Amino acid sequence: MSGQEEKEITMVKKLINKDVKIPSTAIKEIQGEMKKKISFLDLYIIGRLTIWANNSPQKRHAYSTK
Repeated sequence: MSGQEEKEITMVKKLINKDVKIPSTAIKEIQGEMKKKISFLDLYIIGRLTIWANNSPQKRHAYSTK
């Protein structure tokens, strides 16, 4: 993930958690949906990093020598 993508995710998280000046059901629903999407994105990124780490050349070499 690029530095720009990280900045965008950080900004979205700040906006989602920001206090609402005029509360409404619609805003709460939008915030809830965005939180779900960000959580999913975080899990996706963690999963990709885990897969990448597990497929590193050192890991592949360790598997091939067994």
